[in-house]
Amino acid sequence: MYQDAGAAEIVDFLDFGMASTFGYPPQRLRATMIGIRDALVARGASVVVLEIADGLLQEETRGLAAGLTGFADGVVLAVADALSAVAGVGIMADLGAPVRVVSGLVTASPLASREAAAATGLAVLSPAELIAGGALELLSAAAVPA
Repeated sequence: MYQDAGAAEIVDFLDFGMASTFGYPPQRLRATMIGIRDALVARGASVVVLEIADGLLQEETRGLAAGLTGFADGVVLAVADALSAVAGVGIMADLGAPVRVVSGLVTASPLASREAAAATGLAVLSPAELIAGGALELLSAAAVPA
């Protein structure tokens, strides 16, 4: 799926001996996240996209999200609805993770997208909009010092 979307290289937690992130201590998860990034950079990647699945209330996911401070230039938060966008952006802000845009199932509803944008102050982009250039705009924005 990732190759079909244009990824040149793919590395995941399984490549580091982890079939799942469940039950691992935060230090191991963060070390693996860094290892994934470093493996992709060693293969020539200038941009790395890391998917962190599961909800932010799940302990391991929250631990990984907390490790994004100083690690990620920006985060695309995928949510199902406007309320999840507000809660997720708040949780990510508390963790120090730089959410730049909201996406996900919420974009299936124009009303929910408008609500999420108004409530979070962030752009809400559908997966198709991200593919059509929105992701590149996010990278450009991350490169400009605030």
